[in-house]
Amino acid sequence: MNHKRLTLSLLFLLSVAGFSGYGRTGLTLISAGNQLSWNDASSWIVSSSGQPGITIPQANDTLIVRHHILASGSFTCESGMIIIETNGYIDAPAATFIIRGASTIDCAGQLSCYNLEIRQQAGFTLRPQGKATIAGLLVVEDYSGFSIQCDGNKYGSLITNGNIEGTISAEYDVEANNNQLVSSPLAGAQSGVFLNMYLRNYDEPASAWSEYIVPTTVPMSPMEGFEVLSLYNDKRVFTGIPNMGEQRIDLTSEGNRWNLIGNPYPSYLDWNLLASGNDAGIYPEGINTIYYPDNTGSGNYSVYCPGEEPVSINQGSSLIAPMQGFFIQAERNTNLSVNDYMRVHPIEQSPITVPLSAIKIRIEGNSYSDEAIVRFNTDATDGFDATFDAYKLQGVEAAPQIYFKSSADEQYSINTLGSVTSGLVVPFEVATSFPGPLNLTAIGAPEFMYRYPVYLEDESTGIYTDLRAIPVYTFDSESGTNIRRFKLHFAVPGGIDELQVNTIKVVSGESAINISDSQNQTGNVAVFSIDGKLVAEKQNFRLGLLSIPVAQANVYMVRIITPSGIVTKKIYCK
Repeated sequence: MNHKRLTLSLLFLLSVAGFSGYGRTGLTLISAGNQLSWNDASSWIVSSSGQPGITIPQANDTLIVRHHILASGSFTCESGMIIIETNGYIDAPAATFIIRGASTIDCAGQLSCYNLEIRQQAGFTLRPQGKATIAGLLVVEDYSGFSIQCDGNKYGSLITNGNIEGTISAEYDVEANNNQLVSSPLAGAQSGVFLNMYLRNYDEPASAWSEYIVPTTVPMSPMEGFEVLSLYNDKRVFTGIPNMGEQRIDLTSEGNRWNLIGNPYPSYLDWNLLASGNDAGIYPEGINTIYYPDNTGSGNYSVYCPGEEPVSINQGSSLIAPMQGFFIQAERNTNLSVNDYMRVHPIEQSPITVPLSAIKIRIEGNSYSDEAIVRFNTDATDGFDATFDAYKLQGVEAAPQIYFKSSADEQYSINTLGSVTSGLVVPFEVATSFPGPLNLTAIGAPEFMYRYPVYLEDESTGIYTDLRAIPVYTFDSESGTNIRRFKLHFAVPGGIDELQVNTIKVVSGESAINISDSQNQTGNVAVFSIDGKLVAEKQNFRLGLLSIPVAQANVYMVRIITPSGIVTKKIYCK
């Protein structure tokens, strides 16, 4: 055999097998497909040639992972880089990954491994929405780094299950002039993280916010919630050891029962797992619904009420983000614990649908929104039920507020009643501090399981709207603080019977609405367009024979108030 040809053949085979030491320099390798093996040369494409099957990853390569790659053996990165893109996933539950020297891992996708060692000034960056699960040992040597990044309301998510040597950092975005609720995901954090900002916690026994924290050494203990307010946008960084294992906090009910707590982990916390048995946290009696500021921009609180038929408003979810503070109510002095089984990575969740036993009302205006729900459950009582109901928490001043009123004059964002009957009336209010148009939308009325027609009454105009046929009602708010009162009528199948005064007749004329009253009473008359706008008004006017000019080919609502009663009439003017 030709010795020269044999030598070249052996070098080629060694190159294909991925051995170094034969002149091989660092390459850029791109994953070639899903469910392929890390140590299989056909799993990678050399970016310069685009051909698969050239080599397997080496310590000085740049590896771009775009697929689900399986790794059964350990890997050391000495001078290269591992980039896990958004859809990339290194699945190595029994392997150790070591990065050292000038090497880095940049993870926007997912990494799951047994041990992760970051040594000799190497770095690991967990991008917003990236996920990392370390089953065994996590080592971060001095002058090396492990950074969890965030972008607004998007966070990297880390779950650790073994020993930790060294510290990591976790970023938190602070938005100017926005009261945010925050908690620390790392042990040992102190108030100095928010130096030159306004930081305070909530004093439940006093039913009030505490004084702003001035010292920089006040502990931010696990599960303790804080409010932070800044006059400028900034990014702050927690540094410490990731919290893991059971975390517990005392709850009090000596004041208004509102307790501000927080997610203690650098991963998401699934509130649904709080009551799932021995493998989850302790579920105190009376602890149920969670409240936190809606990070999607509604200007109001997100609310999530778990149970057999969970409901939410303003994008509420069972998944509590890292560093998210939230309110709960305690019916008695107790404590609450969470543990590792409740830690999850973020997943794409379908929006929580409105149950067939419920109707959601959404109000939109001034570039903000708010929501409230009325629903029915035979286990509910007439009073507040921690399992089913939720209070209304005030949002930002520029946002509209919507809430149901209880018999005790309390404001509910979720109002659960025991049963629905024909003729049931459920009042609610919309509060605004700005002038302009608002859209009120009913979600669920056509599918309402009890099959009662649902009508919306605008008490300001007397207009009734069949929400099965017209789910959107538009009206205008005025300047200053303004309360608009509405009622939901659960009616007989024939619809709403309008209250009439027998002596008054309202008929359509030519370009006019004609009103006559055989008793010639004095009353107030208001004419509204179908979207609730005031068209004409007469006050303290004799009703013997009255004609009000209006535009042709429009539908109007007429409300007449007299000493003997109220007339509301929908009329089409030809």
